[in-house]
Amino acid sequence: MANHGLHCINCSFNFFDSIENGAKIHGMSDEDVTSLINELNTINEKNFDYPFYITLKALDELKASKTLEEYVEIYADDELHLNIRLSNEKKKNQVEVDYKNVKIIFDKEIEKLVKNIVVDYVTDFNFEGFTIGKLF
Repeated sequence: MANHGLHCINCSFNFFDSIENGAKIHGMSDEDVTSLINELNTINEKNFDYPFYITLKALDELKASKTLEEYVEIYADDELHLNIRLSNEKKKNQVEVDYKNVKIIFDKEIEKLVKNIVVDYVTDFNFEGFTIGKLF
């Protein structure tokens, strides 16, 4: 969606709008909205090999930033907000997923939280960095 100028993960209105309404608010035509929905459905169908989805932009940023570290770790803070950090080691209680040649690890205890998330990399005038939200 970020490729279409929509950064819904960071938007406070994403809980209230549908994808169609949000796209139209941002000036997308009916044809563009239909194209976006079709693209999202195709992505959704293709990515059930993984418990989560990483956008191409986020994947490129992860590969670029992962120089010395072997793993990208998804972890939960004390309030169960998910975050990303680079790591050199995988612990015994961690699940490893090879996501398009990037080794993603996370604790088994947060496996349900990690399921159906989307990891994106956003650059706009307010924020630059990784975001994690729910895919559906």
